[in-house]
Amino acid sequence: MNTKISIGCLAVCLGVACGEDPEPEATGPSGTQGMDSSSGDSVGTTVSPTESADETSSSGGVLPPPEGVLAGGIAIDVVELNQGVGITLADGGLLVPSEGRAAPVIAGRPALVRASYQLAPDFVPRPLIGRLWLRSGSEELVYDDERMVAGPADWTALDGTFHWRVEAAELTDQTEVRVQLLEVDPDAEPVGAVDGAELPAGDYVALEAWGEPMVVELVLVPFTCSGQPDLVLDPVDLADFEAYLYNTMPVQEIVMTVHAPIPSASCSEFDAAETDLPALREAEGAEPWVYYGGLMPGDGGGYSIAVEGGDQMDYRRTFANHAWRSYGLTFDLFAHELGHNHGRSHTFEDPEFPGNTADLCGTIDTYGWGPRPAMMPSSGYGNDLDLGLDWFDPSEELLLPTTRPCAGLPDGNRYNFNDIMSYIYPFWVSAHTYAATAERVRLISSWAAMARPPVPPGRTLRLVIGPEADVHRTSHAGAHAVERADAWASCGRRRLPVRTTRSWLERPRGGGLERFAYVGFELPVPADVDPGSCVLDVEGLRLPFVQP
Repeated sequence: MNTKISIGCLAVCLGVACGEDPEPEATGPSGTQGMDSSSGDSVGTTVSPTESADETSSSGGVLPPPEGVLAGGIAIDVVELNQGVGITLADGGLLVPSEGRAAPVIAGRPALVRASYQLAPDFVPRPLIGRLWLRSGSEELVYDDERMVAGPADWTALDGTFHWRVEAAELTDQTEVRVQLLEVDPDAEPVGAVDGAELPAGDYVALEAWGEPMVVELVLVPFTCSGQPDLVLDPVDLADFEAYLYNTMPVQEIVMTVHAPIPSASCSEFDAAETDLPALREAEGAEPWVYYGGLMPGDGGGYSIAVEGGDQMDYRRTFANHAWRSYGLTFDLFAHELGHNHGRSHTFEDPEFPGNTADLCGTIDTYGWGPRPAMMPSSGYGNDLDLGLDWFDPSEELLLPTTRPCAGLPDGNRYNFNDIMSYIYPFWVSAHTYAATAERVRLISSWAAMARPPVPPGRTLRLVIGPEADVHRTSHAGAHAVERADAWASCGRRRLPVRTTRSWLERPRGGGLERFAYVGFELPVPADVDPGSCVLDVEGLRLPFVQP
């Protein structure tokens, strides 16, 4: 039985320590495991710790827990905190230094904590209690998980380990943790030698959770296109869609607003992201930290401006994609384009990505788990339900690390979850992408607490060069200073700094993808400079920023 006990100041006073491809055979991906242990040895009833104190053994949440007797013949092996990706706190019974963790812990975000164990040769099978202690300042919480231990732990299955679900409000930037394995009877003698049943022994380890705001604000803009049926945004579908973004991004909150539909003459995701959405953001006076994501009807691809390197308040946080082949793949593609807008490149173009990136892959090396209950696809096939590949709730299952070689498209859609910035569906997020995205989310979330600077006079001119040397020009109000000059423009006798962006247009073709690269050049032009005099000057290329 899994219970939670809250220990407040009374406990302290009492002395308690403070894509759509050719139809495959109906074999689902090997990337999920349900509540049943694959070994069949671990059994137990899990009661959510989100229940009220009256529904648990906490007696109002103020009494200390019963004294525990450390279990004999069993030692804690691996302790993991999962908020979407697995963050190892201890391995082999030894604490992992915070700088060695795969990703930051986010305060105010739900977590799943798991602990596996090693058994002594003379271990006696019996029920045991796994106890998770949380301490934040003078407040302590205890989560208990009682289960039968009859054999080795099974790290691949949720019920193959001791595990505890922790509410968002109970993780703060001060939270410390301790794990114990206890005999069920608090008056019993340990069965076997006691060695390693508490970690850290007699102490706590700090999570060092990030306590700053971690919020993504997003406006979802449906487009209408001539000759295409309008998108139907069902409330249940939207809830699953928002939960998928929440589960795969390092956030405390996703604030998603659905905009009234707007027409698109071209039904092009490029035009939507480069022209329509920036104009809409400007017309509506959107705050600098708000993203605008377009969703278009029909079979197509996605386009996003990758805000790589540094970030400034006037950068274009816009992207667009079609409802790609099926409702489920819209999740994947939308999150992928939002990732570009958060500065993430493709896994196979990221020299720091730790996994296999051959064949457009991006393998995952930690377990996934969904902090928010919802339904999501289990494969990358648009006809998944017809094939018997049902959707699942990632809050009730573990998503396994990539377990089979990634074969590229189309077969890669069948067997494994790959990183959200790869091209192989279905997507989950790797610890690498999650950690890198967290840095950007923390920066942009901090802007909401700042005084918004006035828009400098002048305009920012944007010139985009496509894969066929096609040139596209737009502009927006304001001439913010360039913090990092990647190129230069000549404006009469003056040379002004230019910043660059990379963008991709990604579209399905048969069993694979076509991708087109675009390079953008943004020139903030002060009010005293004639925009018509400005010419891009890079690597012998000279192009006017304003159409002659």
